[in-house]
Amino acid sequence: MVAFDLFGVVITEGHMVSNALMPLLPQGTSLTMVKSFYNPYTRGEISEETFWQGIGQPEYKQLRQDFLHTFFLNAELPKVLQVLSGKYRLAILSNLGKDWADTLITKFQFEQTFSPIIISGKEGCQKPNPAIYERLLVQSQLDADEIMFIDDRLENLAAAHVLGMKTVHYKHEPDDFDFQADYQIQKMSELQVFL
Repeated sequence: MVAFDLFGVVITEGHMVSNALMPLLPQGTSLTMVKSFYNPYTRGEISEETFWQGIGQPEYKQLRQDFLHTFFLNAELPKVLQVLSGKYRLAILSNLGKDWADTLITKFQFEQTFSPIIISGKEGCQKPNPAIYERLLVQSQLDADEIMFIDDRLENLAAAHVLGMKTVHYKHEPDDFDFQADYQIQKMSELQVFL
């Protein structure tokens, strides 16, 4: 199986809050304050409504729609998935709030290609917590050494490596975390070289 992170891998934007949400919020909104609600939301500890109210946006429906429509699939993804799907099962493992995930899964029709789809807000734990990788193992019914995990954050890959998964760093920017993945790519198409 090949398991993909969503943001920064399948979806081009890797900084969901700072690059996509913050520009839509009133000037002067604190990134630290937004993240103080975003992190519990992506762990499934608070509802989406509580998130929006917490960041001062109780009338959030249009803002939510504008926010979730800023995301686009990696342009190379369809061709790569076409090649991989003939050889491997494909999965998603992402830190994302439940409701946002439901919207994006429907928008991009992920269920037609990926199974399982493991979302932190549904599982109540998030990367790099080992528990969420264990959920991937249980739901896929595979051993760790049968899974290759692709993420743009080395910390998340290190946790997968500890469990025995092969790791691919999709590198967009410097990452100071002290871990070296099994492979490193800078374009999705490079996956086909070693898979």
